[in-house]
Amino acid sequence: MSQNKVTVHVLTKVGLSRINRDLTGALKKALYGTTTRSYISSQCQKQFWKGLFQDFAEAENVEGVRALRFGSLALFETLAAKYPEYFGPVVAVEKEKKGKKGKPDEAGTLEGSEDAEEPKDGEDATRAAEIEAFVARLPETSQSNAKAFVEVLFGSLKNKQTLFLSEEEFASLEAVFVQIVKGAFEKGAFVDGKGKPNKVVKDLVKTKVLSNKWSFFLAGMGRMVTSNSEFSLDKGISVAHSLSTSGTTADDDFFTAVDDLKNDVGASMMGSAEHASDTHYQHITVDLNQFLKGAENPAEAIRLLTLWFQVIFMNPVRSDTAEVVYARVTFGKDFNAMEAFEDRRAAEQAATAKGAATILKAALEKSRVRLGQGVDSYIEYGKYSEKDEDINTVFAAIGAKLLSKLA
Repeated sequence: MSQNKVTVHVLTKVGLSRINRDLTGALKKALYGTTTRSYISSQCQKQFWKGLFQDFAEAENVEGVRALRFGSLALFETLAAKYPEYFGPVVAVEKEKKGKKGKPDEAGTLEGSEDAEEPKDGEDATRAAEIEAFVARLPETSQSNAKAFVEVLFGSLKNKQTLFLSEEEFASLEAVFVQIVKGAFEKGAFVDGKGKPNKVVKDLVKTKVLSNKWSFFLAGMGRMVTSNSEFSLDKGISVAHSLSTSGTTADDDFFTAVDDLKNDVGASMMGSAEHASDTHYQHITVDLNQFLKGAENPAEAIRLLTLWFQVIFMNPVRSDTAEVVYARVTFGKDFNAMEAFEDRRAAEQAATAKGAATILKAALEKSRVRLGQGVDSYIEYGKYSEKDEDINTVFAAIGAKLLSKLA
């Protein structure tokens, strides 16, 4: 296991809010140790930081797109304006399928996914009718391969789970779709003798779209493709769920709203929502060897990583009431300090932000002794740190330390 790691420990004081909810609208909670804690899922955190970072970084190829299916009506309509003879029929059939409303194609549940539903009565017949309609629009040379062509196009990059594409990979979709459609219309190509996408299509997707070329979020968050492991990439950044350092007690907030366009007296609607105020511990680890693997400009990759840390420190959770009260960036072996808050006594002490910071610092110092030379240095930030330096000074030091790892 790589020891060339950077670990971020963040304590965030969150005011009364409801950051992450379950399907019922209640706060997400979990039993940890002997106490029920509130938590914010890592997916919620990463999605929030991803949106902020894309505006903050001002760099190319830092964005990414995650979807179940990338062959969408919106993309085909754009291509139809450029290539009407090829994509005009595609758009026409897709609009027929949607009741001639021309609505953008939303990513639905794919076949084989956990949430996939069994076909309803008549769906197979409807699908067959759509293909027949498409066949009528195809040149005669392509009609024998029409069914496979439709499946390649509308099921493009079909997967059993959402697939993550980098900004550059997503931009290359247009060229791939044009090549596939032109081939199908002009010579019935890209389909094997059994009516399935042949190796040419698979190679197109692999070399032109799923290039695995380095980009910030692809290198950081990775890509898991269970149906085709060669497209998978190990992640360089691991983000754990953010857990409250003490037990949580949710309060019900009863609220009403008045409709200003009515003259009625009283509320027009009523509702209730759970809220809580806690101190959360966030643990993030970066495996620098994995993160920088394939990076053409490692120094630029380090610059982006430093900016990403800064986004997290400035916006730790999706709430205006949140404040980072203590953070430590360590260089060396990884250590998750959540176990320091595990027993009931520690959880009671950590009910205050200052108490949580005291426990965390003691646990991290103990880990430095236990890991020996594994943790070579650290940088602190926050009002409970020793120096309480401003964020620009702290991140200048973090950036310099990360760059030294390239030497």
